[in-house]
Amino acid sequence: MIIKIYNDNSIPVYYETNAYCGTSYWSNNTSNNTIFDWRVYHPIAIPKISAHTGSVFPVSIVCTLDFGYEKVLPNSVVTNEYYFVVTKPFKGEIRVSATICLKPFCNACRVFDRGIIVTISDNT
Repeated sequence: MIIKIYNDNSIPVYYETNAYCGTSYWSNNTSNNTIFDWRVYHPIAIPKISAHTGSVFPVSIVCTLDFGYEKVLPNSVVTNEYYFVVTKPFKGEIRVSATICLKPFCNACRVFDRGIIVTISDNT
């Protein structure tokens, strides 16, 4: 899943964030002992996935507890990538919620809440 903020304005905007979120799974069966290691720095939003058909592998995402703002310059894009492991066939929903502000620590903020239905067939 890819989350993007497009700033097509002439002024910068800011999004509420923390330092990073990520996960690691370890195994003694591989040469470097890591089978999955993933980090998102200054996440735009933390996606939540729910399965209607099939299952989602329960990946534990750990996030820092700090709070900050990241600037999105005019006419630019900020992107985060997230990965999920699901069974096939799968049908579910992924939801994200991001807070965008005109300035850090101001009351001129707006929460954007979006969802998307994902369907993966046995043939994919």
